[in-house]
Amino acid sequence: MNFDERKKLFETDPEAFEKKRQEEIEKAIAEARPENQNKLRQLQWIIDGEIKKSGNPLTACAKLNGMIIKQLNAQLNALKMLLKMLGNPKKLRIVK
Repeated sequence: MNFDERKKLFETDPEAFEKKRQEEIEKAIAEARPENQNKLRQLQWIIDGEIKKSGNPLTACAKLNGMIIKQLNAQLNALKMLLKMLGNPKKLRIVK
C-alpha cells in the first residue's frame, strides 16, 4: 500500500486505516530481532500516546518530530563526548 492509498483510506475509512496501521506496525515489530521487540513495542506505545494526545495529524507530526530530534541530539552529544574522551580521532586506527 503506497502513501496515496493510505491517505485515501484515512480520508474514507479512518477505522480501517487504523486497523491497517496497527497490522503493519505489528508486522514490522515481529520481523525485528527478538531482543529488540519489547523496546519497539514500548516505543510504539509512547508514539501512539502522543498521537492520541495531539488532536490532529499536524500537531502529532510536530510532536513526533520533536521526539526524534531530541533522541538524535542525545546520540550526537554522546558521540561528541566519546570522541573527546578518546582524544584526536584522526590518530585512532581500527584493529582487526
